[in-house]
Amino acid sequence: EREGAWYTRNVQFSAEQEGYKFQTMQKNWRASWSNYSWVWALDEDADFTMTDLPAFLAYASESKALLAMPAFTQLGNTIKERELVYKVQAPKKPCLYRHVPLIEVIFPLFRPAVLDLILVKCPNCIGKNTTWG
Repeated sequence: EREGAWYTRNVQFSAEQEGYKFQTMQKNWRASWSNYSWVWALDEDADFTMTDLPAFLAYASESKALLAMPAFTQLGNTIKERELVYKVQAPKKPCLYRHVPLIEVIFPLFRPAVLDLILVKCPNCIGKNTTWG
């Protein structure tokens, strides 16, 4: 619901265009994003209705991470459809946060300084025909 009250209160900027997410972010980069604690690169079909987002953001900040992503499960009708590509993405009950060797590009959360490095200061970090360079 993009015109609803929640969206108006919580989303300061969004952009949509056909193609890859990071090329869209590169095209729409704003220096003013450095005023934010985080910039979230969401896929359009991310569903956080059962997620405590304030807690997630607090844990991400507490971790001192420069790049973060919530653990998640995959919806699907079969076990195969619900299987995650990377097992480290699955929730692990005792963990508030954990350090892992990679994150999926489905919905990463970035510190603005990191995005500035990737999108502005490294012209070849984002390829023209791939998600990453």
